[in-house]
Amino acid sequence: MNPKIILAAAVAGLAAASAAQAQLSWSNVYGTLGASYVDLRREVPANPLVTRDNKHDAGFNFGIGYQAHPKVALELGHVDLGTARVTDVDVGGPHYADQSAKALLASIKISPWEKQTFSPFVKLGNARMKVVETDSRGTELAESRNRAYASVGVDYRVMDKVKLGLSYDHYWVNGSDAAVAGRPPRINPRALTLSTMVSF
Repeated sequence: MNPKIILAAAVAGLAAASAAQAQLSWSNVYGTLGASYVDLRREVPANPLVTRDNKHDAGFNFGIGYQAHPKVALELGHVDLGTARVTDVDVGGPHYADQSAKALLASIKISPWEKQTFSPFVKLGNARMKVVETDSRGTELAESRNRAYASVGVDYRVMDKVKLGLSYDHYWVNGSDAAVAGRPPRINPRALTLSTMVSF
């Protein structure tokens, strides 16, 4: 999925929501805080001496949102997708590489069937993702790219200004083939996220 297409859709959604609600109100602003079970899906070469030691990790996120329309919200946030470790054995002996990923997020959240208690939603957005790989031998590779991401989930209202959310988040591929010098190997992160939203 092309990130430019998603960004264009987000801009169009912002324009439509702003037209529907011209006056801004602090009562429509909310903060988010969440934790994730992440699979970074770090690619490894087809080599029996290369193993993926920890495929999954814990992540966290925080952000701010604006409910521009009863069914449309705009969100900005930060997500830490954790670290994946790969161990390799070569002529120099065993060594490992830790690959971590973080991203700044800008998204549009659509809740097409807004209910009093439960609200299913879809998010589409852009992730400015930074991937860093640090080898136990002292080598570090880093790369930052814009990548599309999408999320599907449901919110549950527990109090007048408090919601709990559960979502599946997919971040499109970041990085390069392991054979490309100077760039970290490819990852394709996915996460199951539990979040809290508090309105001001």
